[in-house]
Amino acid sequence: MRKKFIALAMIVVFAFAVTSCGSIRTVAGPDLEKPVFIKQLVYTDEMDIELSYIQDYNWDKVVSKVAVVDGPKGVKCKVYDYDEYQEDEKYTLITVHVGIGSSQIDDSGELPEDIKFSKVKITWDDGSETTEDVGNIVISSDDFDYDMIDESGDSDRGNSYVNLEPAEKDTELTGLKFRMEGAEKYFTDILFNETPLSEISVKHPLKLRTGESTNITVDINSHGDYGNVYIAADVMEKTKKGEAVYATVLLGWNIWDDGNIKDYLKTILE
Repeated sequence: MRKKFIALAMIVVFAFAVTSCGSIRTVAGPDLEKPVFIKQLVYTDEMDIELSYIQDYNWDKVVSKVAVVDGPKGVKCKVYDYDEYQEDEKYTLITVHVGIGSSQIDDSGELPEDIKFSKVKITWDDGSETTEDVGNIVISSDDFDYDMIDESGDSDRGNSYVNLEPAEKDTELTGLKFRMEGAEKYFTDILFNETPLSEISVKHPLKLRTGESTNITVDINSHGDYGNVYIAADVMEKTKKGEAVYATVLLGWNIWDDGNIKDYLKTILE
């Protein structure tokens, strides 16, 4: 009887250890020695950016400072705050909001050149430092005109979308030109009012009547190695002289749109 009692007691203790904080975990997914920073493909005119990373339950440090490693001279960063998104018991996505400044800004508030960088030095709250690859981020020296954008966001159908203001006159849309060279290969599924972008051209424009709106949708499940993608692009229209910019939009997605942190980790860590 005594042996049975001891065996039962050991089972209870083991069960408690498995389910208690700080003890044996059974959540699926690889353990992370340090946070995995999300690689981004970004081309924007905004001076505020977001840096995101995935941490598991073993990491308890917080970002204190950010510095651009490979950008132009005079670039400074200021950490504002951060958000947390917990997909499951094991992984948490941290998004750090960072302001970008430059000593090279002229008296009119303009940048003399684009701010381009891919690596940042992170100072954690315990004073330790790491250098992280954050992809390809460009802050354009040009100011973009988003006046034609009526609404943008993410749908519940696995797409991100941009709705443009109604056309002020009969218009013929001829396509899309990305501000970042080579960006088009990351956007394989774009629709203009349900018409695939691949079917729109100068010879075969998408015709809008006066007052008709344009809805642009992007499949957010095609991100590959990049977890966050936001790139400025010009919607082009047909004119008597050829083509002109009809509207400038930001197209893309981010990793938490489809809540697939584990799939992203699998892609990066393989």
